[in-house]
Amino acid sequence: MDYSSFVGTLGIVIALSWLLAMWLGWRWTWFLGWLKGSVIMGLVFTGVLLGSIALDLQHWQKAMDGEAIAHVSVDRSSGPTPVITIKSRGTQDHELNINGDFLDLELQTLQWQGVFSSAGLSYRVAIAHSHFDAIENNLNWSDAGRSHNLPYPTSGVDLWKAFHGTACGRYMSGLVKAGKLRVNYIPLEDGALFAVVFRGGKLVLEPQNQAAVDSGSL
Repeated sequence: MDYSSFVGTLGIVIALSWLLAMWLGWRWTWFLGWLKGSVIMGLVFTGVLLGSIALDLQHWQKAMDGEAIAHVSVDRSSGPTPVITIKSRGTQDHELNINGDFLDLELQTLQWQGVFSSAGLSYRVAIAHSHFDAIENNLNWSDAGRSHNLPYPTSGVDLWKAFHGTACGRYMSGLVKAGKLRVNYIPLEDGALFAVVFRGGKLVLEPQNQAAVDSGSL
């Protein structure tokens, strides 16, 4: 089908609408006022966006090689369901009441590159996964094998969500890459204390007391 006549008609209508708009309301003062207003709104939006990004960055920490980025302690004294305390530098402590034999801890990361490469790797402790040693136990307990999101303050802008697996992330890959790090099979032994250490670009679990050593984490 030939749409040339239809396209030509649309072109005429568009040209007439622009001519009518210019004849009715075009003034340089109007144009300059519109341009000034647009610039002001753009600056306000930029300021709000940068402020929200700065607030979100406050909840991220820089990973240093050999540094303990989190400590995990286990307490079963109050009952069969262990109380797991996760302490991470620069954030509030998290307490979880979950069933399971093991805990996996997941970090969200931002690897800064290019002109921001000096910032290195930023992280935040994000998700805890619980599971049992035996598959049949995982099937019998409703809260085993689940992911438990660790709450953190939000400013309206989440850099990790904005950059992880999105078109924005691919476009900004020369400056920052969003990823994940995970340490698996933290034994939920009563009284155990573990340090999650960032070493050689990965997470390493290190027992901090005898209960942790006896749990067989090494």
